[in-house]
Amino acid sequence: MKKVLHWLDENLEEFLLVVFLIAMTLIMGIQVLSRYVLGQSLSCSCSTAFC
Repeated sequence: MKKVLHWLDENLEEFLLVVFLIAMTLIMGIQVLSRYVLGQSLSCSCSTAFC
């Protein structure tokens, strides 16, 4: 348990930043593909990526 708490204390911020960066990149990629391939855009992705 101490090892887990120590890892969270040392690496939680970087881990969350990486997760959110990957999520934002995927959302924007899906937005681009849906806009140019399907001809319609997702309604929530623009506000999600730029908040």
